[in-house]
Amino acid sequence: MKDYTLYSTFLFLFLVACNLSSPTVNDGVLEKTDKKIVIPIDSETKIFTRAMHYYKDASGVEYITLENSENDFNCNSINFYRLDSCKLSHKVLIQRDGPNGIPSFMGHGVIDLNRIIINSMNSNIIYMVDRSGRIINQINYAISDDGKATTFFDGNSLVYKPLVIVGSKIYGVQHPLRKNIKGDDFKDVPLCITIDTSTRSVELLPLSFPRLWEKGEGIGFNTHCSRIYDGKQFIYAFRKQHTVVVTSDHIHSKEYLLKSKYIDKLYNEGYPTDISISEYQKRQDELAVYGNMIYDKYRNVYYRFAYPQCSVESSDYDYMYCRKEFSIIVVNSDFEVIGETYFKAGIYAPTLFFVNEDGLYISENNTDNPESSEEKLVFRCFKLV
Repeated sequence: MKDYTLYSTFLFLFLVACNLSSPTVNDGVLEKTDKKIVIPIDSETKIFTRAMHYYKDASGVEYITLENSENDFNCNSINFYRLDSCKLSHKVLIQRDGPNGIPSFMGHGVIDLNRIIINSMNSNIIYMVDRSGRIINQINYAISDDGKATTFFDGNSLVYKPLVIVGSKIYGVQHPLRKNIKGDDFKDVPLCITIDTSTRSVELLPLSFPRLWEKGEGIGFNTHCSRIYDGKQFIYAFRKQHTVVVTSDHIHSKEYLLKSKYIDKLYNEGYPTDISISEYQKRQDELAVYGNMIYDKYRNVYYRFAYPQCSVESSDYDYMYCRKEFSIIVVNSDFEVIGETYFKAGIYAPTLFFVNEDGLYISENNTDNPESSEEKLVFRCFKLV
């Protein structure tokens, strides 16, 4: 009887320990709160931007930076909005021509209010500008130190790749632009390039793209990935892969399965090169894909957006910012899925978001939302429970 009692006690404690150490998929749920942030914007500013980032300065003031670079004006701008007042703080005006001209750009990152990194569009040049828009530094990174050609990178948020600077080095994600690339060809394309802002050294790191598809002629959006840095590790989350790639040195890496329960199958082929623009856009809008990956340092979790397959009759440019229904997968620090929250269509614009101490803020500027307005940017706060 004593042996049986001891065995039962041991078994009970073992099961309790297993339950405590093995999270379930209900451990992380995003719950809507009453907290909203409403920011008025002027008629010269577009809500749907390729680059919107959160920034907190040394004094603790929080900002949203909105890139306004696709317009007909003689200059582009990056708008800084303070979250404490919900008003425009200032605009960094960037000329298209002249000694401080940057003809076009795609993506930015803020080091501080007087040092802003600008990614030029389709060009291997990065610029650093000050608050007045004056160029204070620029680096051409077209050729690495060992003589290899590089491809351009961006600092977008539509496909979320925030600026990563570790020490004096900028870490950028390359784009494999060569047509007809497939299978083992990806092994020849390094994922990451570093630019040392002090020495101007350019280095291609060893870790290459994973095998993304076996057949198909064109690249499409399949190679796009969201890349984040959590202070120790880089996480690469591809649109057409259930797994994510995690590395600390871009030499060794590990893959983790972070699959959405709302996505069964991924169409993982390259698109034909002769596809029409309208058909290409329709496929992108309808097919199941994974979206952005975010790190929440306040709660030490990751969020991965997922978009189930859907059907659209027609889609315009703004639709890719809004999609239809989507979900957010919650992932713990061991890269285990601990929850997934579903969001119905027509309310949120899931490509416009930020994280702060309050929680995860998601824009309510969906084009199908009757309460949405082009005159204000609206964010709803979600708490992790």
